Amino acid sequence: MRRRKNKKPPIETWAEMRSVMRDCFVHSYHRREMHQDVQLLRQGTKSVEDYYQAMEKLMIRADPKEEHDTTIARFLHDLNREIRNVVEIHPYADLYDLVAMVTKVDKQQCSNVGRRFMAPQNAPRPGVPSTSTFNLYDLAPYLEDNSDLRSNPSR
Repeated sequence: MRRRKNKKPPIETWAEMRSVMRDCFVHSYHRREMHQDVQLLRQGTKSVEDYYQAMEKLMIRADPKEEHDTTIARFLHDLNREIRNVVEIHPYADLYDLVAMVTKVDKQQCSNVGRRFMAPQNAPRPGVPSTSTFNLYDLAPYLEDNSDLRSNPSR
């Protein structure tokens, strides 16, 4: 009724209905907070998948009117530097290609970090005999409670 009184055309699409409902019922401060949340979102310690899902949810809720390229730039800028540096040099067509590539790089880096901190399987450990056949008495000096082994070495 009010639209007719104000001589506005009737609502024809769901997008238009959503926009009108948002304008009527969502307070401006809430809208500003949602936009601020989008601006402050960073990957941090999240995996790329978690970061992208969080960004998608915020973008749906905030409904920013921005170009597709701006969204790609926002996603790329807020990634961790190590991942961003690798991905920036590769071509991508759209946001979905970028997310797929970033996810691969993230998984690669996670597996490399895990390998970097693991000792090689066949590397000798300092202080432990390197032969595969040794008895428990050889390890006695390295055990915390070894009083019973020293008293009875034949064990």
